[in-house]
Amino acid sequence: YCYDADLAADQQLVMVPGQPGQKQITADVTYVNRQETQRNVVAETVLQQPTNAVVVVGTGENTVGNGNAPAIGDGVIVTADGQVLTYSATAVFKATAYTHTDEGCDMITATGTTVHIGTVAVDPKVIPYGTRMFIVTNDGAYVYGISTAEDCGAAIKGEELDLYFPTDPECWEFGVRMATIYFLD
Repeated sequence: YCYDADLAADQQLVMVPGQPGQKQITADVTYVNRQETQRNVVAETVLQQPTNAVVVVGTGENTVGNGNAPAIGDGVIVTADGQVLTYSATAVFKATAYTHTDEGCDMITATGTTVHIGTVAVDPKVIPYGTRMFIVTNDGAYVYGISTAEDCGAAIKGEELDLYFPTDPECWEFGVRMATIYFLD
């Protein structure tokens, strides 16, 4: 279950239906006078793993109010457009913003990609290049969303990251915020 403040209280949406698993069991069975007297399991083979349903439950709080708030919980993120992501860990980092016109920056990242929304500058000793993340500011004002560690910066050390925005005004508006990082599977 994930909880979404933008849905009415107790409204539920099944985003991914669950599926039962299948297991094949082979056993030696002993019968005496047509009555089973003993059963020994010889082999078990999982034919299909079960999958959990992903259900979004509304809280009616609408704390973010921007309609873009993801539903997050129990290792699952359901984005505003219905995309289902899974994550295996979280961390809280200090987040700042940068653009390609900042001093020392250009359109090409440290990994050779072109900067775009979703490009994140990290300390590669803390977050390796190529790491996929989903980032939300702790104040709920920004859902940066799906992003990848593709860049670094001289000022980015330890538990800090720099989010790419295409313009200076967007960077100034973002400022400095604490953000939760969901490390995607």
